[in-house]
Amino acid sequence: MSAADETQIGFQASTTETGGPLRLTEFVHRTLRDRISGGQYPRRTRLPSERELAIEFDVSRPVVRAALAKLREAGLVESIKGSGTIVLREPALRGPQASYSGATVRDLQRCFEFRLLIEGEAAFFAARRATEATLEHIRKGLDAYDETIARGEDRPGESFEFHRSVAQASDNPYYVSALDLMNNEPAFRIYLGRSVGNPSAGAHVAKVAAEHRRIFELIAAKEAEEARIAMRAHIESARDNFMECLPLAGSPSTS
Repeated sequence: MSAADETQIGFQASTTETGGPLRLTEFVHRTLRDRISGGQYPRRTRLPSERELAIEFDVSRPVVRAALAKLREAGLVESIKGSGTIVLREPALRGPQASYSGATVRDLQRCFEFRLLIEGEAAFFAARRATEATLEHIRKGLDAYDETIARGEDRPGESFEFHRSVAQASDNPYYVSALDLMNNEPAFRIYLGRSVGNPSAGAHVAKVAAEHRRIFELIAAKEAEEARIAMRAHIESARDNFMECLPLAGSPSTS
C-alpha cells in the first residue's frame, strides 16, 4: 500500500484543467479543506504562506487568497496578522456526499473486502433458503429500482436495498446485522453518495441493475454456487469501477 492510500478522500479536479480563476480557486479550496479534514493540517497549526501555496499549486496569489477566504467563511481557519492562517477546526459532516471526512482509500478497500466475504455467502444461502415471500420482496425491489432508473434518477442507498434483501433471504440475521453495521460506516456512505449527480453514472447504474437481476435469477433457480460467484463478481466490478474514478485530494464514484 503506497502513502497515497492514506490520502484523504476529496473532490480534486485535474491539475491540467484550465477553467479559469473560479475553478482554480475551488480546486485549491477543496484540496486544503480535505487536508484539514485528513489531519495533514491539524487544529491550531499554521497553513503554508500564500506564496508557498501559490508555488505548490502553480496559481496566482489572488487565487490562493480567494481559496483561503472560502475556508474562513466556513469557519475552518482564521487569518491573524503577523501569524498567518491558523486552522480552527475540521469540516463538519453534512449528509452522504460530504461524509468522506475521516475515511481513506484503505477504509474503502477494507469495506469491499468485507462485502466480498459476507455478501457472497449471503447469496449462496439465499439460493438455498429463500421462500416465495422473500423472493417476491426482492423482485418488487428490483422492479422499483428499474422504475427509478427509467425516470433518470439514482438515489443513494436504493440499490443497497437489493443486497439487504438478499441477506434477509438467506434466513441468517447475522448477515443482515453485518450489512446494517456497514451501512453506517463513513467509507460506505462515500460509496453510496459518490455517483449522485455524476452525469456519466447512467450507464453504470443500468449495468448494476442488470447484475442484480442476474443474481436474483440464480437465487430463484436455487443455483447456490453460481449465485455466490455472481455476487462476488458484482462486488468486485463495483469496487474496480469505483476505485478507478475515485478522486484523491493531494494527488494528480454504486452497487
